[in-house]
Amino acid sequence: MIFLGVFLSLLLPSLPAQIETGTIMLGGNSGFGASSSGFHFNLNPRAGYFLAPDFAVGAQVNASSGLFVDDNTTNFNFDYDLGFFLRYYLSPGKQWRPYLHAEIDNRPSLFQFDGAAGAGIAYFFSPRVSVETQLLFRVGNLFHIPNFSVSGLNVGVHVFFPPKPKE
Repeated sequence: MIFLGVFLSLLLPSLPAQIETGTIMLGGNSGFGASSSGFHFNLNPRAGYFLAPDFAVGAQVNASSGLFVDDNTTNFNFDYDLGFFLRYYLSPGKQWRPYLHAEIDNRPSLFQFDGAAGAGIAYFFSPRVSVETQLLFRVGNLFHIPNFSVSGLNVGVHVFFPPKPKE
């Protein structure tokens, strides 16, 4: 994944220091997480659009699998969520850009809503490509009996496509 980012950064022209309105963000992250009953691995592709400088909204798919212990039985599960996210990048003009991230997801198989909030840091090794790490705190089953967990440390890559220049 990182090699793809390096390759794309060599082919694409640079962005301004601030991520401008109209920029499209494509990428995702993956990682491990744990709760009191087990652990999981997740893969999260996402696409976003910058509504304002450094502020993106978008859609994502959270695919996860894991091992969980319930009543002394070990269970393997695979599930996916469809959701939306908000992200705000801090420190414009820097190679290291901290950001705040929030998301809400719906698990179609259960009609269950989950939420998450956290922070991360993105390293822009080119003006158009970043490598990031983030830590999210997750709340499952928001509108019923919520359960809380740390989603874990996620690592990802994003590519940014600025809007076409105005003539």
